[in-house]
Amino acid sequence: MSVKNPTRENLDTMKDFKLKKKLNLRWRDINEFDHINDAVYLNYLEECRLDYLDQACELDPSLFGALLSKAQIEYRQPLGYKDKPFIYTRCSKVNGESFDLEYVITREEADDIEVIAKATTEIRLYDIKNKQQLSLPEDVVTKIRDFEGMVA
Repeated sequence: MSVKNPTRENLDTMKDFKLKKKLNLRWRDINEFDHINDAVYLNYLEECRLDYLDQACELDPSLFGALLSKAQIEYRQPLGYKDKPFIYTRCSKVNGESFDLEYVITREEADDIEVIAKATTEIRLYDIKNKQQLSLPEDVVTKIRDFEGMVA
C-alpha cells in the first residue's frame, strides 16, 4: 500500500505500541467548530498515561506521584464526535530521571489508519509525602524496559 496522504499510515507502523485504547468521546468535548477541542486531547493523553503507569510501571500511588513535566501535541486532522478514534501509547525513552510516552491518536479503516494527532509527554516521579522530585527507581526502569522490550 502506498501512502500519499501524510495523515495515512500503514497499520504495521503501529505494531510497536504496547497499548491501544478506544477513546470514548463525550459531547462536552466538542467545540463550536464541530470537532473535539484541542485542550481535550490532554485529557485523552492523561487517561492513557494512567493505564500505562498501571500496566507497565505498577506504581504504588500511595508512595509516588507521576508528574507531567512536558507535553507536546501535533494536530494533523480534526476529530469529530461521530469518529471512532483509538489512541496508541508506548514509552519512547527512559532514563534515571524521567521517561517519555509517545501517543498516536487515530481513525482506523480497513488496512490503514488516519493519524489525527501525535503527542509526547515527559513523566517524572514525585514523592508526595516529602514534596520533592525523585529519580526513577531502578525497578521502575526495569519494568518499563521489560514491558516495552527495550534493551538496557
